[in-house]
Amino acid sequence: MQEDVANFLGMGRSNVGHIENDRVIPTSSDLKKIAELLNTTTDYLLGKEEYTLQEQQLMKDIILSDEEILKKYNFTWEDEKLTEEEMKNVLKYIRHLLIMRDEE
Repeated sequence: MQEDVANFLGMGRSNVGHIENDRVIPTSSDLKKIAELLNTTTDYLLGKEEYTLQEQQLMKDIILSDEEILKKYNFTWEDEKLTEEEMKNVLKYIRHLLIMRDEE
């Protein structure tokens, strides 16, 4: 994985390791590339946003029906796809958490 990231960024694998271990601060250009590679935002990488792009989109989509969400997203846990029943339970739990958050 580190080799793939290094190739994508056009740098050596050791440089990626230094970035991962906070020994080197990536340039803004590299940070944008890393965000692109991870399908997130630079703000998320910098800790300015609490949720990734995918999490933000799911929270917007949570008002959709279970069936619509299940068509749009693949839910996995430890690289195993969840069953439809497990996915529906996850959605129920997320909706519950959002309701609790809104009540605070």
